[in-house]
Amino acid sequence: PPTAGCDEPHEVFTGKARNLYPVRTGSVRNPTDTLTAGVSAMGFGGINSHVTLSSAHGPSRYLRPALDERAMLASKQATELFALQEESLQALERRADDLLEVVAGMSVAEMPDLAAELASRLGGTGTARAAIVATSPNDLLERLATLIRAIEQSDGGDRASFVTPDRRVALSTGATQPKVGFLFPGQGSQRVNMARTLVERFDWARDLVANAIYHDTDQDLDGEQQKRWMRALTQTEVAQPAICLASLLWLELMHRLGLNPSAVGGHSLGELTAFHAAGALDQKSVLQLAGLRGRLMGKISVEGSMASLSCPPTEAREFIEWVNGYVVIANVNSPTQTVVSGDVEAVAAAIALAKERGIRARELPVSAAFHSAHFSETVTELRDLPQLRGTATASKARLYSTMTGGSLDGPINLSQHFSAARSRPGRRSIRVDQRDHRGRGDTLLAARK
Repeated sequence: PPTAGCDEPHEVFTGKARNLYPVRTGSVRNPTDTLTAGVSAMGFGGINSHVTLSSAHGPSRYLRPALDERAMLASKQATELFALQEESLQALERRADDLLEVVAGMSVAEMPDLAAELASRLGGTGTARAAIVATSPNDLLERLATLIRAIEQSDGGDRASFVTPDRRVALSTGATQPKVGFLFPGQGSQRVNMARTLVERFDWARDLVANAIYHDTDQDLDGEQQKRWMRALTQTEVAQPAICLASLLWLELMHRLGLNPSAVGGHSLGELTAFHAAGALDQKSVLQLAGLRGRLMGKISVEGSMASLSCPPTEAREFIEWVNGYVVIANVNSPTQTVVSGDVEAVAAAIALAKERGIRARELPVSAAFHSAHFSETVTELRDLPQLRGTATASKARLYSTMTGGSLDGPINLSQHFSAARSRPGRRSIRVDQRDHRGRGDTLLAARK
């Protein structure tokens, strides 16, 4: 089991005691493993006893826990969700007021029980609803008081809506079921152990996962292992299927919670998962395409880089056009965030120019210059993949393309959609295209990354 209260281990464990490490995440061991433990007793009179114990046999079947140990280790969390539903605001206020007495003196260990009990009461006809996210009993008391004040300050009618700035307390009455949109991330979003909690907790998640993206973080002996794992995960042939796999896991969880999107889209690589969420590709095809494209793009021999600039594309154009090297606007993530891509030196120069202007800029954790002409030679190989033959139609949700900004209606030619390319200009100093940055000709979009 994890070592209690050990969130920030002493620095000695990254120096002299590298071969020792505190257990922060825990692990389930094979019943046939021999476990060894040291027990120390320090007496006030100076008498110290030290005993080393080794397991003589497997664990007794009488001590087998009722809950899955692997799921319990993955279930530690810092917050609980408390949901309330009543017929009216007045009844909701009375329920919140009653809970103040219940929570007073409650232990942290009792919070999941209360959250589960409240959740079991949901599903009636009541239209007055509230939700609270809390980290401790005292935190819950404060947020219950906030909810009560919000109800008291409402106009007393049948309709009310309230959300605190930190989004930890929400109140609503008479609301209809909202429409939800899912936006899936592309390369650069990878993290070591992403979605691991789902894999450890749920059997259905284990059926989807591969072992490549999960590691025992307790054994990061020198403090640098995470960085080495991250560098390996950044490689295109690994990152693409890993990111799609994590997205599929979270999508399945949302589906099992009853949260189904009305509209979907994806940043670059994320369009593969968006196609699946819209009913246009199955899970197997998504993972196959991600793996194949990752290997194709991992063969690129030209070094490249990408950077995120906190400015609109019009401002980015003003200074990257003077960079001595190949750099282009690759993505427009929002009106105030632009991504550039190109040669390593040119992107570094663009970052420097941005910082001189007071613009926040950072290099992205990618292995190549995606969405640029560096990948123009791989387009033919992508276009000829057997998984992209034929057409597909979005049947479950409206599917939006990040190439055009519009929805993809009717049959979609998969090969054509996932192999849009940009040709590389021949001169050394590049002026960015002056066409609309959302247009198909100015970006190497969905499948290119």
